[in-house]
Amino acid sequence: MKARFKTILLVCAALLATPLLSACADKAPAHLHQGDIYAEQGRWDEAILEYTKAIDLDPDMATAYCNRAIAYGNAGQIDLAIQDLDKAIELDPDLADTYSNRGAAYIAKEEYALAIADLTRAINLDPYLAEAYSNRGWAYFNEKYYESAMVDFNKAIELDPELAIAYCNRGLVYYEKKKDDLAIADFRKTIELSDDPVLVQVAEQGIESLQGK
Repeated sequence: MKARFKTILLVCAALLATPLLSACADKAPAHLHQGDIYAEQGRWDEAILEYTKAIDLDPDMATAYCNRAIAYGNAGQIDLAIQDLDKAIELDPDLADTYSNRGAAYIAKEEYALAIADLTRAINLDPYLAEAYSNRGWAYFNEKYYESAMVDFNKAIELDPELAIAYCNRGLVYYEKKKDDLAIADFRKTIELSDDPVLVQVAEQGIESLQGK
């Protein structure tokens, strides 16, 4: 909007434009909600389109960037996910979930130091975020900081006793530390809790490997 107007006509046009923009912004939550519905169904491309519509209508909606990032991540577009999470953090630097999600994205890129930094920030903002502990534990594991990884997996399980991935990854730590019985117990717990075929396969292979020694 121009700072000064030379005619009444231009002033009226600017004033009339303001409520129209507000009305458009009011539609943004509807697109956000529709995007969430598509995301729950795993329809990631359609979710991305709806989140994009929400952002076009309300460019300051941090949640829309965060949710579109999740959709991008699930669609395998990790760099675009990180770009959206950067924007979400710029708009609202106190959202723990945003740092947690960017940390997960950095893990997908095997940039573990950046992941640990973001996940630590998420935990500082929300000490009850079980997935942030679990993801930071995985980053520590890949950096071979097994004790730190164990602490984080234990905390994740304490906060969410049904978080299957934390049991699976803790089982991998026990595997590395040659605590076979504890590893097998965690792998069995993973199979009990999870309906994720990839996670179940990892746990089953872990049990098979340990029992075949």
